[in-house]
Amino acid sequence: MAEGKITKKELGQMVSDKYEMSKKDGIELIEWLFEEIKSQMKVKNEVMIKDFGKFKIRESKARMGINPMTREAISIPAKKKVKYYPAKAVKELVN
Repeated sequence: MAEGKITKKELGQMVSDKYEMSKKDGIELIEWLFEEIKSQMKVKNEVMIKDFGKFKIRESKARMGINPMTREAISIPAKKKVKYYPAKAVKELVN
């Protein structure tokens, strides 16, 4: 495993090792899980995973900005963003 990050493939390998399934099945399970989280975000705008955290869609407001190349005022449109709110257990683990 690379230091500081983990891939879906590595997560799949961990799942397959822990639950004695094929590596392919472990990777497919992880891919299904992420796809399900994404599809639920689209439907409900929020996904809560106990002891891990919450993913929530937030909308930023339209605002005025400045083009750094021309220094002209520009309009920045409103857009949706995904925000992650870690659970208390995750915050404590990190700090």
